[in-house]
Amino acid sequence: MGTAAKSFRSQCGARLAVLAAQQVCKHLVEFEHLSQCKHWAEEQLPVAVVRQWQERVERRLARQPFTAAELAPLNDAARRQLENQPLIAYGSTLLAVIVAPKFILYLQLGDGDLLTMTTKETSCAHLLKMRD
Repeated sequence: MGTAAKSFRSQCGARLAVLAAQQVCKHLVEFEHLSQCKHWAEEQLPVAVVRQWQERVERRLARQPFTAAELAPLNDAARRQLENQPLIAYGSTLLAVIVAPKFILYLQLGDGDLLTMTTKETSCAHLLKMRD
């Protein structure tokens, strides 16, 4: 089975990702200077969102372990992978946009494309390079 089959809890993972992003992005109001906000958004925001998402998923998984019915469609290799990396079952993509008086922040974790439309109905892709 492919990744989609292994991500059988991706809908839950997506909800948890949105909650994580909302919680982490509240920190943007703490900065006095735009340069500090920019630096934090580039260097810390993606890491903090992923960390918060992982913590939420781990708590959910502790309360709701995988069921036999969820694991039944998976082959042996996929089951072994989930034993070692259970968060794969919650795999999801997060696209977020924060519009503030002084900036617009685009956040993309996972697949997807962020586009903006101008008043002249032209689009511009926003591709953010993920840092190691």
